[in-house]
Amino acid sequence: MNYFPYHEMDIMHMVDYYEKRLNIPSKLKLMREKMGLSQSQLALNADVPLRTIKSYEQKTVDISKAQIKTIYKLARELCCKMEYLI
Repeated sequence: MNYFPYHEMDIMHMVDYYEKRLNIPSKLKLMREKMGLSQSQLALNADVPLRTIKSYEQKTVDISKAQIKTIYKLARELCCKMEYLI
């Protein structure tokens, strides 16, 4: 019998699990593409390391745990609210 290990997760953990499993792009990537920016351009304009942006977009690092100033810079450059990126 297959045991689904996440059957007791709260709803937010389930959302995270399925976003990764279904390969849903991050909100940061969606906004960046909507603004027509490359990762390098966003990194330069927002003064945020390129590696950081890549990590957030690939979801290897959780953007909700980022420093406020980093999220602020990204949101300002992408013309969106900080809350949207988190």
